[in-house]
Amino acid sequence: MQTDPTSCSVADCPRPAKVRGWCHKHYVRWWTHGDPLTVETSWSTRVRQDPTCSVEGCSQRPEGLGWCQKHRKRWRTYGDPLAPPKPRPRKVLCKRGHSDWALAADKRYCRTCQQERKRTAAARGLSTAAARKYLYGITAAEFDALLASQNNACAICGRPPVRPSLDHDHSTGTIRGILCHQCNIAIGLLQDSPRILRAGATYLESH
Repeated sequence: MQTDPTSCSVADCPRPAKVRGWCHKHYVRWWTHGDPLTVETSWSTRVRQDPTCSVEGCSQRPEGLGWCQKHRKRWRTYGDPLAPPKPRPRKVLCKRGHSDWALAADKRYCRTCQQERKRTAAARGLSTAAARKYLYGITAAEFDALLASQNNACAICGRPPVRPSLDHDHSTGTIRGILCHQCNIAIGLLQDSPRILRAGATYLESH
């Protein structure tokens, strides 16, 4: 009987214990065969045949403890390699509370949520005009007229704006003009300060 807790729990084994009280050799035997004392025969005396899962009727190759991957997974999950797999519960409602499910490419999706996403994407152009009217009090017709007065170009760089932005004074709310997205971001990063803008122009001209 072993008295040293640091040595392998198998009798007459002088190796140090690594896992579960066994040395590496006996632990591997337990992991492979389910018994730390099982000794595998050498290749010279082993019967030349492919091993199969220890579960009766299963012809798959064993991966550990004598079981195939399927039965070993059931043992790790349910504690029994013969336990039947439990079906996964299917969602009754989607994240938004709808139950209008459809199937496409073997995947379920909510048709109501898909239609809402399409409507949102189609209304983005209208929502931008409504936001300008709400925030700055300018209608879509007034915005188009202001852009036309600038020859349909950015008030700073003179290029046609791909994403026109309504520039305004942040302290008074007064609309100053329409800028392209890049110029609008640039003056915002420079704190809307003419002094910093002139200093930046002087710096670029001198280098």
